[in-house]
Amino acid sequence: MDNYYEILKISPTSSVEEIKKAINKELRIWSTKTNSAKLEVRQQAERMVKCLDEAETIFTDSSKRAEYDRNLKGSPKQESHVDSSKFKGGEDLVPLAWKLLSEGNVADALYVATKATEQQGDNAEAWALLGQAKYQWGETEDAIYEYKRAIQIKPNEAYYYFDLGTIYESIERWEESLKQYQRASQIEPATSMYRAAVAGIFVRHGMYREGVDIMEQCVKEEPTNKSYKWLLALAYHEGMLNTWWKNPEDGLFYCISKEQADNAKAILDKIKTLDVDDNDMKKSIRETEELVRKMYERKFVGSWILVGIYSLFYVVPGVLWWFISRRTGYMINKDIYDLVEAGKMSDTVAGGEYGLYYSALPPGFKWAASLPRFVVWILMIILSPISFLYNAYNNYRDDTRIFVGLLAAMIIAVIGFSVGPKMLKGKFGGSGGYSQNQQGVTSYINKEITLRSGPGSKTGQVGKLAPNTQVAVIGSSNDSKGEQWSNIRVESGPLQGQVGYVKPKYLNGGGSAQAAVPAPAAPAVQANSAAPGTTQTSDTVPSEVKQEVTSFINDWIRVWEAGDIDGFIKYYESDFYSPYKKMNHSQWYEYKKGVFSRSSAVKVAINDMQFSTNQNDVVVTFKQKYDSSTFKDYGLKTMQLRKNDGKWGIVKEDFVVIK
Repeated sequence: MDNYYEILKISPTSSVEEIKKAINKELRIWSTKTNSAKLEVRQQAERMVKCLDEAETIFTDSSKRAEYDRNLKGSPKQESHVDSSKFKGGEDLVPLAWKLLSEGNVADALYVATKATEQQGDNAEAWALLGQAKYQWGETEDAIYEYKRAIQIKPNEAYYYFDLGTIYESIERWEESLKQYQRASQIEPATSMYRAAVAGIFVRHGMYREGVDIMEQCVKEEPTNKSYKWLLALAYHEGMLNTWWKNPEDGLFYCISKEQADNAKAILDKIKTLDVDDNDMKKSIRETEELVRKMYERKFVGSWILVGIYSLFYVVPGVLWWFISRRTGYMINKDIYDLVEAGKMSDTVAGGEYGLYYSALPPGFKWAASLPRFVVWILMIILSPISFLYNAYNNYRDDTRIFVGLLAAMIIAVIGFSVGPKMLKGKFGGSGGYSQNQQGVTSYINKEITLRSGPGSKTGQVGKLAPNTQVAVIGSSNDSKGEQWSNIRVESGPLQGQVGYVKPKYLNGGGSAQAAVPAPAAPAVQANSAAPGTTQTSDTVPSEVKQEVTSFINDWIRVWEAGDIDGFIKYYESDFYSPYKKMNHSQWYEYKKGVFSRSSAVKVAINDMQFSTNQNDVVVTFKQKYDSSTFKDYGLKTMQLRKNDGKWGIVKEDFVVIK
């Protein structure tokens, strides 16, 4: 009787959610192995996938699980029953051990594999087999050791590296897993299974564009491969969601523009063509489709009292105000984004009238949203011509025909609006409210706190800030725990002119943002490799090119450490794009300019450089350690460089944090 708890490497007391997570983790590994060219591995993988499906059926049904647990207690523990003395040598034992593994008889397979290595210590296949048996027996560290022995004997066998990568992935040692998958794909670049494993790591760590590029090629090569189509669908879906705004208050994704909604529709149409046969994925897609549909729906976000007041003059103004105060879902989300960025969001705003008036008031009068309700109504009536025009444009600028029709209707309404002429004689404008300049949004401290020299409660102390101290928000950074800190400049009080970090909740009251529909949970994915198609390995990059690129990167680091922003940006081509920051050349310049201005004592160290080519470009990957007066990080950087008129330049730069 198969012990599914041991297969999943979990406790018999694990919850259903923990079991589902473990099943998804194992499925990612074994589904990929069903594409193996090695018959024994393929048979073993197919059996494991079947076992995992059966385990899910049993463990998600409480009565079936209880019956299974009772039967498991009464079944004997798996032990070896093979007499290996009748075999003459290790070569005879290896096929038997693979057969035993494919049948799920791990104990016998482990016994036979051990005998095979004892009889033929120089047989790489015997050591790899022993590693696989020990992995399935739960002896992970021993399994890693056995695979390394196999690689030492036969260093150019791609699937040894791949199997070792899957073991590292199962224990979430991502950096080692990535290395093994990359090495496998370098040895056999035509094997899509290895490239798909690389794409899985890319997708898991937020490098969606790279993951999509690889998986599109893999699906093109094997259009009927279900695991490839599932991984491509996941990369499409998660990549699309991560183009939306992530609210730091609640950690949810918000679609905040028509462009994002249109792109989501296009991506979902692509996913449908893949015809993925996975219930969890189908559920996530249905939820996202419903969410995107709601982004186009219009909802009245104004005040019904104002509708009634406007209707007292004539019916048309009241109906017109109701119509122009209807905003789409992505516009409402954009309002939440603006409020959070301005530090005006709170529990009362999330479902209250402040947010409604905030979006309806013309520019220059946003400050009035915090006034007593009846004062806001009076101001809205006085500003009605401007408010009508502003809301018509603000809420219907995406639909030209309706907007033109609204303008015509408003002209008719103004003519019949008896107080309209008097209002039009008034002067409208103003510049109240919270100010904004090149340095950022002006805010106020809501309690006595410590100003920190960097993001994090353990960084140095600059000094104490009293309540109502005026500050300017000039940026934000995450600490080592992933929590967001606001980078501020003090505008008043004893610390005026000082720059430091505080938590956003201490600015203007903080608070939590309005809930959005959460991003669908997606199972984590697999590994990482070189790019597909035309990508070549480091062995094909000429040594003189490697020397040029290495010299180029060393010069780039030198200028970076010197804090020379104008010299630094010259290393980037005009068509440069940063996938992990989603920035073009000009955005990258402004971002780095801000970082350079508030950082000193910058030190950059790199190692483990790997070279490959992508068409006419050189792709270099290395580990990077960054250390400055305000921030530290460590991760895997990937650069794509191009040579124009004898000079190298950076066209793409990506970064994955290694924890």
